[in-house]
Amino acid sequence: MAVPLGFSSGLEALQARRAVASRRHQAELVPESSHRSDASRAGAKRLVASGHRHSPFVAFASSTAAVAFSMRSARRPRRPLLRSLRTGKAPTPQEGSEKAAFWSLCLVGVYISCDVGVNLCSEAASQGYQKASAVLVTSLVSAVIGAVWALRQDGWRGVQRCIAPENVFYRSNIFASVLFACSSISLLKAFEKQSAAFIKLVGQLKLPLAAFLARYFLGKRYSLALKLNIWTISCACGAIVVLRTNLNFWGIFNKLKYILFMVISNVGANLAAESSLKRPNALPFHVIMTNMRIGEIICTLVFLFVYNLLQRLQNESSFSWNIFSGWDQTIVLVVGSHVLDTWITALMVKRLSSVHKYVVKCFTMVVLFAITWYRGKRSWTLAEVLVAVMIVLLTAQFAALSHEENKKKVAWRSDTAP
Repeated sequence: MAVPLGFSSGLEALQARRAVASRRHQAELVPESSHRSDASRAGAKRLVASGHRHSPFVAFASSTAAVAFSMRSARRPRRPLLRSLRTGKAPTPQEGSEKAAFWSLCLVGVYISCDVGVNLCSEAASQGYQKASAVLVTSLVSAVIGAVWALRQDGWRGVQRCIAPENVFYRSNIFASVLFACSSISLLKAFEKQSAAFIKLVGQLKLPLAAFLARYFLGKRYSLALKLNIWTISCACGAIVVLRTNLNFWGIFNKLKYILFMVISNVGANLAAESSLKRPNALPFHVIMTNMRIGEIICTLVFLFVYNLLQRLQNESSFSWNIFSGWDQTIVLVVGSHVLDTWITALMVKRLSSVHKYVVKCFTMVVLFAITWYRGKRSWTLAEVLVAVMIVLLTAQFAALSHEENKKKVAWRSDTAP
């Protein structure tokens, strides 16, 4: 049967209205979490479908703005560290590496400040005091700080762990304590025989020696690029010391026994401390520090007893424990700076490594030379400036190479993790 023309046109109009309503309903079902570009395109469809054909510029502008915003967001993603801090979610391995690098950089800055402060306080202090007394008081104050820390954290149980003989005389703890005491004593004896500049020159052997021994004692392997970087830093530090002091190296080459013993014992002490701080199921940081400081106190007391006993036998004088003669306010500053440096150094070794610590010490030497120049005590030559800039660049290169290796290790662990 034929359909009237009016009814056919009415049916088509009804179908058109239903299609428009369906499209409008689908546009309203766009989820709120969609991208802004999708929302803008849906809004443009609603405008066109509802009969607003006289404003295409609005739809085009909104779509263009949404696309531009999405491209900008793709070019500039949120920083993972800030996002993890804001959301409170566990960071990915890459975000954790970025956060660790940030805090390590802050720790390096604090360590440089402490190391510079120790040198400046020691330089300004009066020299009529017995050096071993400063070492003893530094260890004693550090042990008290660690015990108070343990008391606040774990109560008397924490204090018992600090003074427990099985912890104090644990092999890596007591080894580090003995070597730290030997390093301090041999350094004091070296100052009696050699100049500070020559001691600083030979002391640059700590960096390559630590990198070499870390392979056997800690199982650490450094890449060829890092090894070459370490040796170049050591040579550059030796060059700047020679340029600034005009040392006659060969004339005093046969007087190295105390300095070499200081270098070996200091490197061994730092590696032993690193092994103790980073071992699996290790005690808390402050407990291990207190254990090592108590062991260092015992070793220093034994040294003072033997030293005073030998002095009495040689000079036939009465035995005396008056080790605090010559102390004044400047010595208190020296002890305070050494206590702070002791804790920051241990934290540096725990978070990074002994090799990192010696690299930063090379940078600190440049800072100290710059302070000497700023005070007007000595002018710089062009050769010294160039070598100093080389040391700064080499330390930055070491940091960059180490960061790249750590990123590769983190990526490899995340790929091999089940």
